[in-house]
Amino acid sequence: MKYHKDLLTVGIPAYNEEKYIKQTIESCIDQAGCVIVSDNASTDDTQKICEKLAKKYSNLVYIRQEKNIGGSANFKFVCDKAETKYFMWMGSHDYLDKDYTSNMLHMLENSDAVGCFPASRNVDVDGEDIGIYDCWYADRLVSDSPATRVYSLIAHLHDCVALFGIYRVEAIRSVPENYHYIIGGDHVFICEMAKYGRLLYCPRSVYNWRQTKLSFSDKAAVESWKKSLGNEDHEIEDSRSHMIKEQIRILKTARNSGGILGFINKLRLIRKARKKLARRFGK
Repeated sequence: MKYHKDLLTVGIPAYNEEKYIKQTIESCIDQAGCVIVSDNASTDDTQKICEKLAKKYSNLVYIRQEKNIGGSANFKFVCDKAETKYFMWMGSHDYLDKDYTSNMLHMLENSDAVGCFPASRNVDVDGEDIGIYDCWYADRLVSDSPATRVYSLIAHLHDCVALFGIYRVEAIRSVPENYHYIIGGDHVFICEMAKYGRLLYCPRSVYNWRQTKLSFSDKAAVESWKKSLGNEDHEIEDSRSHMIKEQIRILKTARNSGGILGFINKLRLIRKARKKLARRFGK
């Protein structure tokens, strides 16, 4: 069976990842036609490591930003550079299992789905297993009803490893890009994809998601995180309210079928979604 890796670009936005970036790149370099690393003006040895690897691998493109443009803008930057049919983001301290992309690309090339997402293995800073996240509601994301797909994500999505799935570039560029600067923007993005088309789940592909989150008891660390996450002016929505508003908007505008009964069902899903979000976030 033909492997379609040349149809895929992997985008890695990076900042001060000297400890992990080599493993990250080498885990995906043979799994895509192009790997793009955008270094957000790192102050450690990330640049030196990436430049050395770029000399070794012809399909590795290393770009260093002249100044820190913010983490969210950097995520957008690598996606905008993609010239292939498919694209996936990858965290700069994460790594892929063998055959990660081949499994999903085969599924996508034999379907009309807009994206395919993996199982998640959470690992600690040393790569030790923490646990596997399994998407038990995956069958609902292939529903013919966009409203059902979007509601399922609002109601059940917690571990957002789906952000690191593989998506059709056409689909990514057909949805609003405001999700980049929202806390919880990954949830908004996945909802947009579910509205656009069906999402496939591939449990054979495992994404190793390194848990290196900052301690939110450290005020200086939190301020640094917010600055990195924002746009070029370091502006960011500082609450979940924008995320909730966007998710409800997506559900409201999702196509429904079935005539009047379908319309009534969508109204029911909107009410249920509001209740779910209120219970989860207190909004």
